[in-house]
Amino acid sequence: MTTVGAPIPERKPRRWPRRLFWSLLWLATALGLAWLVAFLLASWDYTTAKGALDKRGEPTSFIDAAIRNLEKADHPNSADHLREALREYDQAGRPLHSLGQQLDYHAPISPLDYAEVEDGLSRTRRVVTLLEESLALPPGPLTSPVDAEDVAKNFSFPVSQDLRVLARLLSIDARYAAQKGDARLAFKRLKSIYLLSEQLSSERFLLPQYIRMGTIYIGNSTARRVLGTIDLLPEEYAELDAILAGIDSTLSLYPALVNERALHATILDTPPVVLEELRIAAMNRRASPPSPTQGVVDFVEQRWLEAVSSPLGLPIRRRAAAETLAIPNEALQIVDKPPPWDDETQRQFDRWKSTMYFDRLTLNPSNLFSLQNAVDASRRAHRQIAMLRMALRMKRHRQLHGKLPRRVEELRDAAMPKLPTTWFEGKPFTIMRFTEPGFRIEASESLTAKPETSTPAVKQDQGLLIELFFGKTKQ
Repeated sequence: MTTVGAPIPERKPRRWPRRLFWSLLWLATALGLAWLVAFLLASWDYTTAKGALDKRGEPTSFIDAAIRNLEKADHPNSADHLREALREYDQAGRPLHSLGQQLDYHAPISPLDYAEVEDGLSRTRRVVTLLEESLALPPGPLTSPVDAEDVAKNFSFPVSQDLRVLARLLSIDARYAAQKGDARLAFKRLKSIYLLSEQLSSERFLLPQYIRMGTIYIGNSTARRVLGTIDLLPEEYAELDAILAGIDSTLSLYPALVNERALHATILDTPPVVLEELRIAAMNRRASPPSPTQGVVDFVEQRWLEAVSSPLGLPIRRRAAAETLAIPNEALQIVDKPPPWDDETQRQFDRWKSTMYFDRLTLNPSNLFSLQNAVDASRRAHRQIAMLRMALRMKRHRQLHGKLPRRVEELRDAAMPKLPTTWFEGKPFTIMRFTEPGFRIEASESLTAKPETSTPAVKQDQGLLIELFFGKTKQ
């Protein structure tokens, strides 16, 4: 109770709004300085790594790599013809495209599909003619410097990816010709699939090289069907084996990885593309079935990805680009090295294998996307080619002698004086002859006994096994 006439006590001024303001100002200043320091340090490392590559004359950006590819190309080359073939195929409505996606490349074509196949092949004669013309020319780069200027749209190499569509068309044509007994046409189309894969040899980026390997896989699977259906001429066996040996000797991911290093740095400087890549990485890592807290995790993850892709995340992206450009060439060359690796090689590879993939910028990196994928793809392609070269000799032996060889050593000849064990750790193969006409060649059990290679289908896909069954053969 206040006494009447007593002095009113003075109220102290409220200081907390001012204190809060100054605290927030100091915090913002500290965060700004931290961002600036992080950006300057990352930029210093980026400039240092970029300068080292410039000094060695190696590309540091996507457009730089595309220009260098163009300068190395022979003229005239196949690029314009392939683009025209794709335009013709699009104008024709891409007949047989859906059927090509549905059919296994090594499976027979059902008589129910004969009408569709014949109609599609009649509508694509001009496409095949353009393909034949392009395959007679040296490979040319399908990504031009003009395309490369729009990284956000073109870094996915749309033209290169469409070549798989043409490979499926050739596969259907080859298998259909084999089933109809036209051995010469079947061989011609089969050979064209492999030559088409080599049109990507000058497209020195990782995705086109994966597409190249995928095209080789289409050829290998088609070859199994063709060889099981028809007999080839001696010169056709020799020509196909020479093509396979040539592909095997030149198949290298190192030139692509040198350019991929530059492409990766360019993408990190293109926020919309970075955000899309990070979202893809997070989606591929998502648990299945989703956990009860998946919604919360996704929300936090998306906000983080948006922050990394915004100007706020520039120091993080610049640091990642610096680390990518700093990958030594020796680490990239390991990808092409056959197994087994020594301990030092394995340690160097483990140190750098995740540096060129966007998954490491997510909140929970999984290392699912790393240079290990390139290693696995390279080994699989080399092993599939080695298995098919031996299968060619098995089929030729049966054609010449009326029976299959008993020992794998009998497959050696002038073109293959020793068994192709380089990509199988130097370990031996085994032959299994079936009661019905056919055979299986399998790699050493030490390579095939792993849980991830437990079934014949998976082993065949990994290049650790090949099976061939003979149907009605026609000359």
